[in-house]
Amino acid sequence: MSNKLFSDKFILTPKLKPLIVNGSLYYNDKEGTHNLLRLKKEVINEFIQLNNKEVSPVYRMEFYRNSNQLLKRIEELGEEGKLPVLLFFYARF
Repeated sequence: MSNKLFSDKFILTPKLKPLIVNGSLYYNDKEGTHNLLRLKKEVINEFIQLNNKEVSPVYRMEFYRNSNQLLKRIEELGEEGKLPVLLFFYARF
């Protein structure tokens, strides 16, 4: 995948305020795993670009193995004027 997709020009940004939303991953029978993430209405409303049928949103997930690497990356993004979305996975029994 091209890095061009993740340039400043293409980064979606929230329109109003900080947003904290809880959700679930859904089970995909075909894949045999929980790998479907459906964005809640609050997220759709915050990222108005997602309502544009002419845009095909993609995502980039970066996972760092320690807090030093993560903090360094967050600092780099801040210097570029970008803010990451924090996504946590929890096990619910």
